[in-house]
Amino acid sequence: MHYAGVKGSLGYWRTPAGSEVDFVWWRGRDVVAIEVKHANTFRPEHRKGLEAFLTGVPAKSYIVYGGERELKAGGTRVLPVGKFLRLLHAGEIIG
Repeated sequence: MHYAGVKGSLGYWRTPAGSEVDFVWWRGRDVVAIEVKHANTFRPEHRKGLEAFLTGVPAKSYIVYGGERELKAGGTRVLPVGKFLRLLHAGEIIG
């Protein structure tokens, strides 16, 4: 964020029951939730934490994984790590 001059805050989110989102960026009303999975195959249960988060907060959401294909799961974009990093660097994820 500092390198790109992006303002806002970065943190994570977790419920007492253990649902979590790895990264949450926010600035005013803009919110982006990012879940990172160490898997080469996307599975629907990867959305568990994001689904819990998104019930209370309108946000853009992403799952980053080690696979090759870009997918869509509900309103969440599922991106291979390389593509995610290119989009992040280009300012298309946050900012």
